[in-house]
Amino acid sequence: MPDNIDANTFTSFVLTTDPFVSSFANHDLTETDLTTLMTIMYDETYQYIPNYNGTTGENIANYALSRLGCRYYWGAEGPDYFDCSGLVCWAYNQAGVSVQRLGATAYSQMGIRLSYGDLMPGDCVYFDWDRNGSIEHVGIYIGNQEVVHASGDGSGTVGQYPDQCVKISSIAPGTYYYRSIHSMNRFY
Repeated sequence: MPDNIDANTFTSFVLTTDPFVSSFANHDLTETDLTTLMTIMYDETYQYIPNYNGTTGENIANYALSRLGCRYYWGAEGPDYFDCSGLVCWAYNQAGVSVQRLGATAYSQMGIRLSYGDLMPGDCVYFDWDRNGSIEHVGIYIGNQEVVHASGDGSGTVGQYPDQCVKISSIAPGTYYYRSIHSMNRFY
C-alpha cells in the first residue's frame, strides 16, 4: 500500500464522498469489503486470476482434442498437420479466441501466469526439456492432470513416426512432463 494512504483513510474517504456513497449503497458493499479490496489492491504478493470462462476453456480443449492423431509438422497450424504452437493457435481461434500465430515463448508472455493448482481446461502449459530456462514446447491443459499437444520429439521438421502427432500426455507430479514444466498461463 502507498505510504501516503492507508486502507482506513481510503475507506473513510470513499464511504463519505459522492459518487462513491451511492455506488456502494447500490451494491451492498460494506466498510469491511472496501478495506479488504484496498488491501488487496496494494498487496504485491496477491495475484489476481480472472474468472475462469469454463465454456471457452472447454471449447479450446475440445477443439485441440478433435485433432488427436494429426501428424506433427514444424511450422504447421492445421487443420491436418500441427506443431505445438500451431495447435494452440488453431484451437484458440476455433473456439473464438483470436490469437496470432506465434511461438510458444511469445504465447507464454500473454495473459496471466498460473500455478499448477490453478490450471483449468484451455490453459497453456509450457515446457523446458533441458531445464535451462528456455521454453521449448507448449500444450493445452484438458483436465485430469493432462495436456493435449503436438509433439514432434526427435523428428526435426516432419513427424516420421506414429507417436509424433497430436496426443495426450500426463503432467501429474512425478512424470517427465511435470518435471519439465516451465510455466503456465491463461489468455482468454
